[in-house]
Amino acid sequence: MIAGLMARIDAWIFEEYRASTMDLAIFRIIYALFMLLIVPPVAPWIGRAPHAFFSPPVSLAALFPDFPPAWLVTTLNVGLAAFLSLLLVGWKTRMASLGTAALLLVLKSFEYTVGKINASETLLIVIPQIGRASC
Repeated sequence: MIAGLMARIDAWIFEEYRASTMDLAIFRIIYALFMLLIVPPVAPWIGRAPHAFFSPPVSLAALFPDFPPAWLVTTLNVGLAAFLSLLLVGWKTRMASLGTAALLLVLKSFEYTVGKINASETLLIVIPQIGRASC
């Protein structure tokens, strides 16, 4: 009796709300469109920020002595747009989601060096990794 109950609970947890491949593809397209159209380029002002503002928390940016140059931030934003475009069209989605998350992590860690950390934007970094893991 307990085994039957455990089997039903297990099926309810893991099978009841399983997302289909079509659902994940639609979500991937919506995420990529949202990021490309609504979210502006990440931290384009970093190259012009004074050195006195550089106070990174424990993050990737703490490994650097100062803000990155403006050309590097622009290059990272262009790379992010390229990875999001790959996600949008569905070409090499695993690589594109990994690249999207990595570039967002790098850009956001430099953006957070001025002291304002927006926790809701951290979800934008995690979402491509969740989608990548469930494919």
